[in-house]
Amino acid sequence: MPKNKGIIGAAKHVAIIMDGNGRWAKSRGKPRLYGHRAGAKRVRDIVEACPQLGVKYLTVFAFSSENWKRTQTEVAGLMKLFKKYILSEAKRLVDAGVRVRFIGDRLRLEPRLVQLMDELEKMTSKNTLVNLTVAINYGGRDEVARASRRMAQDVAKGKLNPDKVNEQTLARYLDTYVLPDPDLVIRTSGEARISNFLLWQSAYAEYEFVKTLWPDFTVRDFQEIVSIFAASVLALAGFLAMFFGGLFLLVTVVGLVFVMHYELAKMQSPLFLEAPIYSSIVALIAILFLTYADFWILSLSILAVSLICQYFLMSTQKLLGTLYSLIIILGGFYIIELRGDFGILFVAWVVCLVIVTDTFGYFGGRLIGGPKFFISISPNKTWAGVLSGWAGAFLCTYFFMEFNAFTDFTLNAQTLFLFAILLSLGSQVGDLFESFMKRKCKVKDSSNIIPGHGGFLDRFDGIIVAILICGILEPLIS
Repeated sequence: MPKNKGIIGAAKHVAIIMDGNGRWAKSRGKPRLYGHRAGAKRVRDIVEACPQLGVKYLTVFAFSSENWKRTQTEVAGLMKLFKKYILSEAKRLVDAGVRVRFIGDRLRLEPRLVQLMDELEKMTSKNTLVNLTVAINYGGRDEVARASRRMAQDVAKGKLNPDKVNEQTLARYLDTYVLPDPDLVIRTSGEARISNFLLWQSAYAEYEFVKTLWPDFTVRDFQEIVSIFAASVLALAGFLAMFFGGLFLLVTVVGLVFVMHYELAKMQSPLFLEAPIYSSIVALIAILFLTYADFWILSLSILAVSLICQYFLMSTQKLLGTLYSLIIILGGFYIIELRGDFGILFVAWVVCLVIVTDTFGYFGGRLIGGPKFFISISPNKTWAGVLSGWAGAFLCTYFFMEFNAFTDFTLNAQTLFLFAILLSLGSQVGDLFESFMKRKCKVKDSSNIIPGHGGFLDRFDGIIVAILICGILEPLIS
């Protein structure tokens, strides 16, 4: 199993209600246990995918305390399946660095199963890559009741002062006391219920209900859900940075420039392992001087030194990489400048314009098709997609005009729409330039730091170029 990547914005703790095994089996004319066996295999796939996605903790709902109401045949078959799974997967889990824990009331489980559970927990106790928690005979209300009983017993024995009891006190008596609360809870099969699962722990979790039955739930499905969660976290951080401005915005932009340079240097096949981090540090220094230095000669000198360092830190495409470094640094600088000069609505317009350009371009290209646009660089892009992107930019600009986002502009409406088309084209060129860089460096994505979406270069290439154009033309539009 690969090393845990710690992906930016990814959910560190994902909990899954694995629903739909019986319906999956029934749709195939098979008994329900056939579906449960298929579901057990799916758990293995999801656990293996966790490190690459940055998921450190995975909790799965295997058997509810209410599931005893099912037929005796199904319950007996599930207990047998649990024992078989532990015996067959123990060595693989140990070798893969997975630590296994079980939560739930073990008193009703048969002694042999409890023994196997204890042994697996002990065998994997030193593993740290992924923490897999399996809920067997578990119910959220029952867990809180059992925790309350244990806490009451400690109060009766004088070990706990009742006046000091708070939320954190009760949490220490829960089955999950050593685990962080889940960030994301997924339920398969289309049911929009939480089914008494992690009631206390998931109070602030984000829920995702998917129609896919659990045995059909693939690693790709898991990746897409985690990526959406990560994107929402990053989008929220970006919005807050743009809204509050000041130091918050500076830290966000500097972090963005830092990460983008790390990705840029890393995909350039650096001559030594530390090159990406050195590239990021040099770029960080350059943008800080550009932002705060009072003497423009000093700022330009630092920028020149930074670009020279970038040239020698890269090996595959030195000139292109250095040019891209310049675009990233100036783009980051102008994000801060434009936020201060024109306000949040203007920068929001530029960002939304690029996103709308990408969205309209994608669907326009797929629905209309037609002649290719720079097929040697990006085979899937078409002229129809390019023109659709411009149409989206036009509509986005009209929308922002209704909110008076351009009151500080000297441009009339017609010129403003032409400027929007220019920014749309600039974002498309930025996207093509980044694709060209990746093609030259023989990589598919700039990195995998955003699950399912590559790296920051893949996501912000168009935005950086559009912002840069705005910064260069600022004297003409203000």
